[in-house]
Amino acid sequence: MTAQNAERLGQLADTVDNLVSALEMPLDDKLHLTGIRACLPEVVDTLKVIYISETGDNPWPKDLEEISQSQLDRLSNEYIGEDDHFANFSTFWGFFLATDPDPAEMTKLLHQMQDWGYVLDNEF
Repeated sequence: MTAQNAERLGQLADTVDNLVSALEMPLDDKLHLTGIRACLPEVVDTLKVIYISETGDNPWPKDLEEISQSQLDRLSNEYIGEDDHFANFSTFWGFFLATDPDPAEMTKLLHQMQDWGYVLDNEF
């Protein structure tokens, strides 16, 4: 297992431990459910990223058209520039290619997309 994934697992363990501890607090059930609903999607997404990264298999493929705005903004900040924001991956991709990226940078971007669980037509 990579060091990055080991760290991610440790962070997930802390998150789940915090959720369990919060359940012991004398709060309304609705508040407990709200907190769990807010945290669990991120836990699940991170577990999927670790699984995909470690096994190379993705049983939960996502289409690139489903990319979130926060992920587009992360890609934009890292590969284009902080002030550029894109409505979809196709627009981002066009701008990225216009920067004439070197092969290593392109591979890094494609690995990031794969780690996030997006379907790529071909292996790279």
